[in-house]
Amino acid sequence: MSVLAVALLVACGRDGSSRGTGPDRSSKAIGTVSLGPVTAYVDADAWRLLEELGETPDRLLEDVVEPVRSLLPLPETEVVVQVAPEHAVGKYGIGGFTDPKAGRVYISLDDGFRDLGASIEGLFDRLLAHELHHALRIIEGPGYGKTVGEEVITEGLADVFVTEAFPDEGPLSVAVDLSGAELDEVFRVFRREVDRRYGRSGHARWFYGSAELPPNAGYSLGFDLVKRYIDEKGRSAGEMVLVPAGVILEEFV
Repeated sequence: MSVLAVALLVACGRDGSSRGTGPDRSSKAIGTVSLGPVTAYVDADAWRLLEELGETPDRLLEDVVEPVRSLLPLPETEVVVQVAPEHAVGKYGIGGFTDPKAGRVYISLDDGFRDLGASIEGLFDRLLAHELHHALRIIEGPGYGKTVGEEVITEGLADVFVTEAFPDEGPLSVAVDLSGAELDEVFRVFRREVDRRYGRSGHARWFYGSAELPPNAGYSLGFDLVKRYIDEKGRSAGEMVLVPAGVILEEFV
């Protein structure tokens, strides 16, 4: 979700750009992996593709869900893994989305992407961890958010959580794409717009870029604010998954 592409990779966005329609889970072509409260539905094409890349689908999912479960009290959550190139990010061949109403997670793969194996090895675990944090916040917490401020904090919490679940891998690149004077300017705009409700167009503006805001503005600012907050308070993004965004926002705006 270019830089823009990396942003789309972790979007729980409102504009539909990474939104996927799940496979028909009643179909015999769906493989089911049950991991405690998480049930993953892997379509036949995705299962076959992962095996061709040397991955064992159930182990791949388990290696993400187990460390996430050790940090988050996951509710009953559905994860759909599908071959859907139209919902994957062109630069990486993989994309993630969490339904902001139902909390269902979608991971979409592009079976025509040349370096998909490298993307799965380097991104799948952090991408799914990010989306599972969203899922819990949506299903049992305050939800994804309706204002600019709420959405930025939700994304920031999920991006910081990735570094807690997989500390050896570092944050997703969207979370640290902006810094210094550029991030300071983003914050100035943020303070002006923090309580605004823009809907789909506003989400795209803050996370994918616009004439005024660079791509990944919302991700980088969210990561910065949340990281500063939890470092100062001695908290973690896992602990704060159900905390309203206002608790963090009141420290900065």
